[in-house]
Amino acid sequence: MNFIEQVVQGSASISEIYEEVEFWHTHETGNSLKDFLGLTEKEMKLLLYSDTDDVLEDIVYCRRNNIY
Repeated sequence: MNFIEQVVQGSASISEIYEEVEFWHTHETGNSLKDFLGLTEKEMKLLLYSDTDDVLEDIVYCRRNNIY
């Protein structure tokens, strides 16, 4: 299960993204950061160009409520 799925399910918190990104940087995951986190192309662009915590809250809200 990827990071965003864990947050949507409630088994991880948004603030843990920093640890996830650090893990990705220090381990050979074989995935792009986008895929490792479980984000779509659009979500990744939003994450890169927005305040991380705010945009992640929006992404999780949309995922939980099936808003695309």
